[in-house]
Amino acid sequence: MSFYFLLKIVSDLGFFFAVATAFLCATSCDTSSLVPLIAVSLSVTLGYWLDGKKPALRYIALLGLPLAFLGWPRNLWTTLIIAVACIYGGLHIFWQRFSLSHDERLQFLSLAVKVLPVCLVPFGIFIPGMPTLYIFIRYVLIFAVPTLILTQVLRHSPSILVQRRLKLGIISCVILLSLVILFFSSGLFWTVVLWLAKFFYQWVIIPIIMVIAVVIWLIVWVLFTLLPIKPGAEGKVTEAMTQFAKQYQQIEPNEVTPSIDPLLLNIIKVSVGVIVLVILILFFRKMLKNRRYDRSMRAEESRSTITTPRDFRSEKEPRDTHPPVDPREAVRYHYRHFMRACRSIGILIPNWATSLELEREARKLFPIEHQQQLQDTRRIYLRARYSNHPIDRKDVKTIRENVEQLQKDRDEIENRM
Repeated sequence: MSFYFLLKIVSDLGFFFAVATAFLCATSCDTSSLVPLIAVSLSVTLGYWLDGKKPALRYIALLGLPLAFLGWPRNLWTTLIIAVACIYGGLHIFWQRFSLSHDERLQFLSLAVKVLPVCLVPFGIFIPGMPTLYIFIRYVLIFAVPTLILTQVLRHSPSILVQRRLKLGIISCVILLSLVILFFSSGLFWTVVLWLAKFFYQWVIIPIIMVIAVVIWLIVWVLFTLLPIKPGAEGKVTEAMTQFAKQYQQIEPNEVTPSIDPLLLNIIKVSVGVIVLVILILFFRKMLKNRRYDRSMRAEESRSTITTPRDFRSEKEPRDTHPPVDPREAVRYHYRHFMRACRSIGILIPNWATSLELEREARKLFPIEHQQQLQDTRRIYLRARYSNHPIDRKDVKTIRENVEQLQKDRDEIENRM
């Protein structure tokens, strides 16, 4: 889940830097460097990962926030913006603001859709120039790409989010979209736009104008042919229409020669090579998979293999390698760890057993001074499992601390055994 949390922080900071670039475009503020965004995003994500290991370790991530000032900001406005971004990351780490939900991302997207059009007003008033507009577009794309990805991904359950295929697919999308962001935020994009405008003008607009001129000339010629006109007037009109057509044929836009940045050209070449290599690897893997599938289809199945019923109870339980982001699922995650601790000291938990029976059996083995932890653990689990009452981070923290204490008691009981 750390990868999805990184996308969230990148989205938040991209929105912040886009708004700051727009409203401070009349000042000497310089937000062209991506170092502050990268440093703060990685530091907050490190704090999120360390908090999952042990909450006290999350403060180590605060040491990475000063890296946002690498390169020495050029002026006071830039320093102020970077400081605000660092304070934002520090508050996330200090207050454990590590929530990640689909509804929260939708609300954030709705807010951004209302704010970003307002950010175009300063550009229309102060007209800072195209480089500042490039920077604004880049941060808007940095905000939009992770936000749209998260609004689609977070609709699924946490068990799907940890799958390897989904992660690889999202990482590939992020890399490709990053190349798109690099293209749109560079001067090459506007060069290509101007070149397309010239092409459209020469091959669409000019032919239409010529057709209209010919039609008008034919209409005038028919009128001069059918109606009595003064001698010499026809030649004057014909001469005027001919000059009109020649003038539009001579009109051409300014020459625009597309120029590609060498660094961007090298990145495009490497990206195309990587894409071709990945396509070849996937193609050969698909061929080998189909070959193994054909062999398995030709294998004979015995009668006992077909008629043997499947025992679903013997299937393995989820590994629970990562705590879910959803508080309700996180409570069940910690309760499963509590059940494993009970099994390891010899408490039998049949399939028909209830949480109350498990608590009664656990009271016989766990210390008396920690009986309240058993009761609180079951109470929070029942509320998360069977009711619609809201579950917040405080409940998750309580059951996590209770389970950690009970696991320590489990270790002491096993040592005595």
